[in-house]
Amino acid sequence: MIVIQHAVRNMTLPDYSAQSNSDFVRLTGSLDSHSETEILQSLDKLQQAPKILQEGILLTGGAVAILLQAAAHGMARTASKTGTDGQVKTLAEQLYQSIHLTAVYLYGLTFGTHQQRKQILNRIYAFQAQQQQQQRRISHAARNGISHLSPYPQDPRLRLWIAATLYATGTEVYQRIVHELSFKEAELAFNEFSVLFNLILNLPKGLWPTNRAAFWAYWDEYVEKLDVDTRARPVVRDLERIHNVPSWVRLSMPFMKNITPEMLPPHVREQYGFQSSPMSRFMYRASMGISRAIYAVLPRVIRSIPKRRVMKEVKDMLREPQSVAQP
Repeated sequence: MIVIQHAVRNMTLPDYSAQSNSDFVRLTGSLDSHSETEILQSLDKLQQAPKILQEGILLTGGAVAILLQAAAHGMARTASKTGTDGQVKTLAEQLYQSIHLTAVYLYGLTFGTHQQRKQILNRIYAFQAQQQQQQRRISHAARNGISHLSPYPQDPRLRLWIAATLYATGTEVYQRIVHELSFKEAELAFNEFSVLFNLILNLPKGLWPTNRAAFWAYWDEYVEKLDVDTRARPVVRDLERIHNVPSWVRLSMPFMKNITPEMLPPHVREQYGFQSSPMSRFMYRASMGISRAIYAVLPRVIRSIPKRRVMKEVKDMLREPQSVAQP
């Protein structure tokens, strides 16, 4: 099960929401809560998030994040519906599409130039305005789940869960393989990712937990409510059938298959049909241990391949006109 640094999680953490270890400005809420200039200035001061996101290995936690998202109540209501490109999508494809778009914007806001960041913020702002108009026209059923109008759920609580799974799985893999964050590094990373996810997923002000203690309290409570129903169960199979994935993802598949089951909460793992055994636990520990040893000696140019590929997508995307269904 995902347990990020037991010793740190279980401590009584100070509230850093009103203070900072740097001159980084903590922002929450939608874009209209703050001026574009203030947001751009804050993005220029990111410190810990870039160190984490530059490591390609953390993206191997994506399968865990998708399975956790699919198990959330209400997420699977629109499985096998039309996606943003007009094609019929399985739930796995829809969640993969949303996590891919999130990665593009996450990397663009973190590593992009000042102009690229400004363009992305303008796209997000325009998309949020479109969503507000569309919400007045869509049915109650679509409002609660993923619809063809958006790669993200209309329900902000589900968008919060998407953000939470990405933060938890990404930082877990990073700490297991790359570097164990100190207390101050973990606090700063949480604050910076709070800003990024609030912007990208348009979370209502006050919805994202105010500090790490509040986040893990929310996480533990939400995990207990996860339930893999008949609509979510095919996600395991359907993920393996997605063809348009980057080559580096395909190369990482054996590693992902070894770590994914053991990173899931026990009841979620069982509901998806995975069995924890001495062998599966051995494979998990061996995969993490070997990967940590090998990854440490890999040149930066190799470790950052996913980052460079995503940034190329950012540049290509910003050269194209924005569509109604895509942020």
